[in-house]
Amino acid sequence: ITVFTDVDCGYCRKLHEEIDQLTALRVEVRYADFVRAGPGSQTAATMESIWCAEDRQQAMTLAKRGEAIARASCDTPIEAQQALGSRLGVRGTPAIFFANGVMLPGYKPAQALAAEALANTP
Repeated sequence: ITVFTDVDCGYCRKLHEEIDQLTALRVEVRYADFVRAGPGSQTAATMESIWCAEDRQQAMTLAKRGEAIARASCDTPIEAQQALGSRLGVRGTPAIFFANGVMLPGYKPAQALAAEALANTP
């Protein structure tokens, strides 16, 4: 699955806590950025810092827990991912895309999400 996510989204945080369960259920999870507050926001700065961190996974986990991460700046695909999300009809987060292109707007618990993801594999 590809998940358009925002570090300040409560349901995105809940989904992030279930990544290990999804992986154990044979679901590969990829993130794409979708900053609901828009460019120039504190959330956008946090997302940039995640991209520029030495350990992106750890930075994402800390940010999704509401913990501070080191400020960093570099070239990122955030704007391109935001534009892609908009073209695909993403209006909120999480927006989950299955391998066959079907979008699930919103959160589902890991077990149900895994079953739906595997059913939507081409």
